[in-house]
Amino acid sequence: AATLAAQGAPPSTDIYLVRLRGPAGSAISDPPVNLTHRPGYDNQPAFTPDGAALLYTAVGADGQADIYRLDLRSRTSTRLTHTVESEYSPTPMPAGGGFSVVRVERDSTQRLWAFNASGQAPVLLLPGIAPVGYHVWLDDHTLALFVLGSPNTLEIADTQTGAGRVIAHDIGRSLQRVPGGTRFSYLQHADSGWTLETADPAAVDGAPERVARMPRGA
Repeated sequence: AATLAAQGAPPSTDIYLVRLRGPAGSAISDPPVNLTHRPGYDNQPAFTPDGAALLYTAVGADGQADIYRLDLRSRTSTRLTHTVESEYSPTPMPAGGGFSVVRVERDSTQRLWAFNASGQAPVLLLPGIAPVGYHVWLDDHTLALFVLGSPNTLEIADTQTGAGRVIAHDIGRSLQRVPGGTRFSYLQHADSGWTLETADPAAVDGAPERVARMPRGA
């Protein structure tokens, strides 16, 4: 979402499905399958909790970014949102039944919204936090947010209060929840390159922990 808003027209991209076989660390992949295979932008896939489908962002012939659901058994796609705004980064919500998005509103403000499972009943989740670029749910009301700025910041936000607090600056675009709690990973930029860090807002000190230094040029 951050890149698209800044650069205008999105590139042509497709979504591939890769099945892994074998134990972790030595898995063998089956040949990748192109699920979208069309001109235009298909990106930002997220598995539904039951693993039966993908939510993803697509830009249609009208130039509008909307959210689609792709059934992995039938390989058919259904358009969920039909709005004059643009929606990106569909993410299943931990409470179940719906998904959150980064929505580019009519005045170009980027904020976090939620839709029900059918792509209806939009609700603004964090009115006071913008411009949101990326997000990840840590529990049913807590999120980690990539917020655009100079520099970009990492914020922990609470949908119950609407408040957010900055815990890091100059981060990258990857936010991933670590299974089993509220810990998540993110990329941190420094003069020497990028590092992979984790943080847990529920921990006593909440201090980030370095996992690895990223490869040169990554």
